[in-house]
Amino acid sequence: MRVEVPVAITTYNRWSVGPIAANGFSGGSPTSSAWPANNRALYVPFQIDFEYRIKRFFWLNGSAVAGNIDMGIYDILGNKLASTGSTAQSGTSATQIANATAEILLAPGSYYMAMAASSTSMRIQASAGAGASVLRVNGLMQEDSALPLPATFTPAAGAFAIYPLMGFTWTESGF
Repeated sequence: MRVEVPVAITTYNRWSVGPIAANGFSGGSPTSSAWPANNRALYVPFQIDFEYRIKRFFWLNGSAVAGNIDMGIYDILGNKLASTGSTAQSGTSATQIANATAEILLAPGSYYMAMAASSTSMRIQASAGAGASVLRVNGLMQEDSALPLPATFTPAAGAFAIYPLMGFTWTESGF
């Protein structure tokens, strides 16, 4: 049986907790949301049952851009596998695409998608209605003073109430 590999893995598709955390508990559709704290990283668990090559990361900017974002992937033990490096946020209400610092091949398994942002003045497309307790139950974590993303994470239970729309893709030209 051939496994269909999706063009993109996001926090809102079936490989992540997105359908539960973002929509299952009145999280609603993504809207322009403030980042919860300067230099805070958010870690979102996901699982894949196929090999997946990562070339590019993406996120959806909100109505204001200000500061830098670093997005990456961690293994289940908290080791950073790839990231974008600190990248200036650019383009209001637009998808922003950034290359991975190194192309990697993920084996089937469990991982964390991470995003750190430098400023609470920036806006990211995110669901804001799920509530911190729902996000914690679904495995989301946070880390302060984490921009750029650290080589290994030391996360704490999440105390934030936004669920960012972000992801990665294997294509060279976007989606």
